[in-house]
Amino acid sequence: MLAQWGPAAAAALPALRRCLDDEHWWVRRNAAEAIGRMGTAGDEALPALVARLRDGDRRVRRATALGLAQRGAGAAAIGPLRQMFADEDRYNRFYARLALSRVDQPRARDLLLDDLMTARWCPLTTADSLY
Repeated sequence: MLAQWGPAAAAALPALRRCLDDEHWWVRRNAAEAIGRMGTAGDEALPALVARLRDGDRRVRRATALGLAQRGAGAAAIGPLRQMFADEDRYNRFYARLALSRVDQPRARDLLLDDLMTARWCPLTTADSLY
């Protein structure tokens, strides 16, 4: 799998960028993973990768957030990662927080702290379902 090559897969970056817009979720998901594992070798694809945080498929969003956590997301990803705090998939919510925790920006830290301060107010807990 190309994602296992990490930075050595940089020659495939133009093709991977095109794959981020493929009609099939599996192709987009694997392209996001491969670009995320390239580290800084995939910097030119970072805007296209960040755009996949809003993908219609939860698996693509997950691979993207995890890839951004592995490679570093940068300031441009702060807003989209914060929006993923409300993702329908709990794993996506976790990976969005993980990626945001690795952004060395005061705004990212502040968003994470705000989220932490409200975390005790679980929207799933009700009088009928305490745990």
